[in-house]
Amino acid sequence: MKLALLFGHRHIFRITIFLTLLFCLPMLTNGLFLDDYQQRLTMLTSPGSNIFDFFTRGNPVTEAQIQSGILPWWTWDDAKIRFFRPIGQFLTWLDYQLWPDNFVLMHLHSVLWYLLLIAVVAMTYRQLMPLRWAAGLAAMLFALDYGHAGGVVWLCNRSVMIAMLLSLACLYCHRRDTTSFRLVAACLFALSLAAAEAALAITGYLLAHELFLTARSHWQRLVRLLPYVLIALLWIGFWHKHGYGVSGPGFYIDIASQPLLFMEKVIYRAPAYLVGQFALPPAEVFGAVELLPESSTAQLLAGIYAVGILTLLFVFFWPLLKHSALARFYALGLLIAVLPICASSLVSRSLWYVSFGAAGLIALYVANYRELVSGKASLSRARIFASGLLGIHLVLSPVFFLLLPKVADMLDVAMDSRTVHLPVRNAEQPQVLLLTSLSYVGNVTFPMLKDHALSMGKSPLRQTPVITRIRGLVEGKGQFTLQRPSDNTLIATAADAFMAMASPTYGFRAGHLVVLDDVKMTVTRVNANGQPVQIRYDFAQGELVRYTVMAWQGDRFKPAQLPLQGQVLNLRLE
Repeated sequence: MKLALLFGHRHIFRITIFLTLLFCLPMLTNGLFLDDYQQRLTMLTSPGSNIFDFFTRGNPVTEAQIQSGILPWWTWDDAKIRFFRPIGQFLTWLDYQLWPDNFVLMHLHSVLWYLLLIAVVAMTYRQLMPLRWAAGLAAMLFALDYGHAGGVVWLCNRSVMIAMLLSLACLYCHRRDTTSFRLVAACLFALSLAAAEAALAITGYLLAHELFLTARSHWQRLVRLLPYVLIALLWIGFWHKHGYGVSGPGFYIDIASQPLLFMEKVIYRAPAYLVGQFALPPAEVFGAVELLPESSTAQLLAGIYAVGILTLLFVFFWPLLKHSALARFYALGLLIAVLPICASSLVSRSLWYVSFGAAGLIALYVANYRELVSGKASLSRARIFASGLLGIHLVLSPVFFLLLPKVADMLDVAMDSRTVHLPVRNAEQPQVLLLTSLSYVGNVTFPMLKDHALSMGKSPLRQTPVITRIRGLVEGKGQFTLQRPSDNTLIATAADAFMAMASPTYGFRAGHLVVLDDVKMTVTRVNANGQPVQIRYDFAQGELVRYTVMAWQGDRFKPAQLPLQGQVLNLRLE
């Protein structure tokens, strides 16, 4: 078999690492992206602070950003995104000690960690797989998985790679049946949790290993798993005691405080993630469907498609699962690993631990499909299925891998003050009032963070923004009226509701008050879902005239005018 000759080459693992390096080289010129800007600001202004504390209410940085308008005034009162990742914190601190203004070397640092991860992945596959060439194929499938490109190109995600490297090394040592190796495995598991909370996913593979790849008694299996259970429980206790976790609307769901919402999301996201890993389309397509304004019908159709593809995958994989304990190990491990990531929005870069099991399962199927079927027709279908899997993962996936850095660049350009025409360098006045914005986070927050972050350091890439304060009235598409009953008061009334500013899970109540240093906002009316219908803005005496007024039109901010006192302005954002 040609595949056996190709992937059974005695240097296949070195070739995989070298090929991975070539595929990662375009990432070196990417620069910073999204949360990287917030981390840079934290590193350069308060290096002792937790750089994985993003927009948490009560945090002085967050409160200052709300006061200045970098974050919207409607930021949820209990919003929190706060992680315990001391290893990632230390390595980012090291970047800023050695090359604080050299983003190429920061990316090279991340790429080197990815290459080291691929080496550990290859070593683990080689230990697990009965055929060397199947291990080589699995390592190649994992290395060129396009979902990983989104993680490698984003500096903020480096800690997840390190967590996976440590947790796979834990699995490798766990399989070595000596007391000393089991002790090392437990230490590696604890270290992996200090890198990122995603390391908890390795427990699925540890459980699957004891169930399918050992002949020990139930008691012996329990004893071998007990150290990991104790470490995980201690870590969870520490995590909650010190206030780590997430709450509020956004990318994540807090599983502990919202179990019903999490289970609801699992029903849609778990099949979507699995289809995105094994077949097409990518998880982001399912994520886009989930975000549609009226998504129930589209989500139902997407869910039916995902279940159909999973049924087809199960039919083809079933003979292998019956035949091979190793296949059952991979399958159970990836199924457990997919559950926690359903607490985050659908993005392929979350699939690290799922892809480890998926690559192993695919390689095992390709190596054994001839022995799993009987009859020419069955063999033909199995060959087509195996060829389809290889086409997706060895042809399309590497192409997407190469495109991901360009996509990241395009997204970064889209969230740039120069693209959205936010006058951070040439405002007539240092205060800007935005009547409308399509997405405040995309149109204001990250463009402002980017300008502030790039204006710092020994070799600034941008001028310090002249804007000292931004006030946004509303966000999202729709039609509304803007009244000015007095010189310092504005009232926005939606034709339906300001949908983008709240949700049924995180709604407002009538009377909700937000007080900033020059204005107070009162949500005077809401709909049944808690989304604002009418909002009153009372500015301090003489403050309103100090603002440069703009509104989102088409694809950018453009100059606009406030209504005169006693007048009403009709606004519409398509």
